[in-house]
Amino acid sequence: MQTTNRAIDGLVFENAEQVERLIIVNAPNMSFTTYLPVKRLLDGRSAPKRILSLAPNWVVPKPMEFERIDDRILRVTPDGGFPWLLTRSDDFPYPPGAEVVLTGVTIRIPEVHPESGYPMVVDYVFDVPLEDPTLAWRTVNEENRYVDWTPPAIGESLDSAL
Repeated sequence: MQTTNRAIDGLVFENAEQVERLIIVNAPNMSFTTYLPVKRLLDGRSAPKRILSLAPNWVVPKPMEFERIDDRILRVTPDGGFPWLLTRSDDFPYPPGAEVVLTGVTIRIPEVHPESGYPMVVDYVFDVPLEDPTLAWRTVNEENRYVDWTPPAIGESLDSAL
């Protein structure tokens, strides 16, 4: 928890008044996202209105590919898919093409695991362009610190390990 607290304490927003959604592309575990607003508010600091984690929450780091489809869509393909994030009852697995609609972003699931039904590829479809100042993009570096991250250009991809 000390590592998570240090990361949260070091999280800075240059345009804090504009940030509506913090997007963390590779949080190593769920405490990097779920604990973040609680810790910041308890410390008397502002917290983003919404937080979105794009990582599948693997225990062991795995490579991920981030592909920019258009001005508002980022496709995320983690090695091994999303077995623990974006899950639901085994009785109701996601069909290919399923959508999860959230405020400001729709999560499309173009590809699922053929046996378990968990998502293998996810398209995050934002209601604003990915460069919009209301979105703050961060990655967690090797020292477990949040650092700025920039989505790839349209038609390009980036690889990143969790």
